[in-house]
Amino acid sequence: AEAFVHLGKLLVEPVETRMSELTGGRYGAPAIGPKLGTDGIMMAGTSRSLESLSVGAREQLATLFRLTIAEKLGTAVVLDDQLVQSDPERMRFFGQLMRECGRDFQILVLTCQPEAYDFRPEDGVVVTELEKIIERSGGAG
Repeated sequence: AEAFVHLGKLLVEPVETRMSELTGGRYGAPAIGPKLGTDGIMMAGTSRSLESLSVGAREQLATLFRLTIAEKLGTAVVLDDQLVQSDPERMRFFGQLMRECGRDFQILVLTCQPEAYDFRPEDGVVVTELEKIIERSGGAG
């Protein structure tokens, strides 16, 4: 429990900074519980429940947490179509953030919308379209 509290304290500032950058200062610090759960987020000077956020904003906050945890632990992270409810402007933000974070740790994105991330080979990002490399079996026999 003590380790979770310590990690939670390490997460608050970078997640707050990134959420503020993403939303133009609309959101502030997340309230992180003792088991790394998010109990709410600051908005307009008051703590709001996560249910008051749009589905897209909740997905974005969860993605920021996952990226920040991987960054602090120095480990890889897997995102499975984590940002499907995000608009193009926010996707540009996340694409840039992932390019920056990807210099320090591995990020694996599973998505049916690869064009939304706008990754290019010069970004140092490897994009693999699984449908082109996975051979489907024809069934029994």
